[in-house]
Amino acid sequence: MTDEDKPEEKLEDIPEKERMSRYEISSLFVFFIVLIPVFLVLLSVSVPKEITDQITYTIPIFEITWNLEKNMHLVFLVLYAGILGGLIHGLSSLSHYAKDKNLGKRFTYWYISRPFLGAGFALAIYFALRGGIIADDGIDILNPYGIAAMSVIVGLASKKVGDKLRDVFNTLLKWINFL
Repeated sequence: MTDEDKPEEKLEDIPEKERMSRYEISSLFVFFIVLIPVFLVLLSVSVPKEITDQITYTIPIFEITWNLEKNMHLVFLVLYAGILGGLIHGLSSLSHYAKDKNLGKRFTYWYISRPFLGAGFALAIYFALRGGIIADDGIDILNPYGIAAMSVIVGLASKKVGDKLRDVFNTLLKWINFL
């Protein structure tokens, strides 16, 4: 864990009534422990055996079957992997700071937002790579495992990805204002 991943306050700064109780910390652990296997299953069924024009997408838990185009199928793959990365990041951070009982109640939202931020950043990076690096006709050579790995890593590092994107856009906007 780096200092960037840590909520800003120290234990001494958080009044006793604002600290998370054991029940609240346990509830967050259950949130992560339940969702990680769910998204592992969703991710495992969303990796196609082969990429064709139409990919049959089946969710085994609910017996739901969809026929998706290859581009849409990869979007789902990116979303599931980004959520999984955000969940892993949130669980590792929670376990690190829960042992010190160094959690304020307001950090609940920080932890619950991790999967959503992981998915959003993974999708943004995927679209940036697809829009600028990989041509549309190159979808047949895309490796879904590589896309999933990139998305999990982006979800894991969502704070750093957000900081880096903010720096890029601040620099870009300064350059545009200069013109």
